[in-house]
Amino acid sequence: MSLVAPDKAVRVAVAGVAHNHAQMMMRHLQADERFEITAIADGDPSVAEPLLEGTGLQVTYQTNDDLFRNEDFDVVLVGDVYAKRGQITID
Repeated sequence: MSLVAPDKAVRVAVAGVAHNHAQMMMRHLQADERFEITAIADGDPSVAEPLLEGTGLQVTYQTNDDLFRNEDFDVVLVGDVYAKRGQITID
C-alpha cells in the first residue's frame, strides 16, 4: 500500500446518508481536496434532502444498485442506517 498522495482526487460514492456519521464524513471529504464525492444514492428523498441541505450535494441515484452499476468510483462511504449496512457492503 502506498502512502503517496494520488495524482488526482479519490472518487467517493456515498451509499445512503441516513446516519449522522455520513453527514460528518461528507463534510470532512468536501473540505479535503484529496477527495471528490462523485455520487450519492439514497432511496428516501424525504430523509436525504434535509440532511444534504447546505452541502451543495444532492442524491444522484435512488438505489445503491444503480450507483454501483453506473458510477465510476474508487471507494464507497456506506452511510445508511446500521440495519442496511451489511447488505450494502456485500453488494
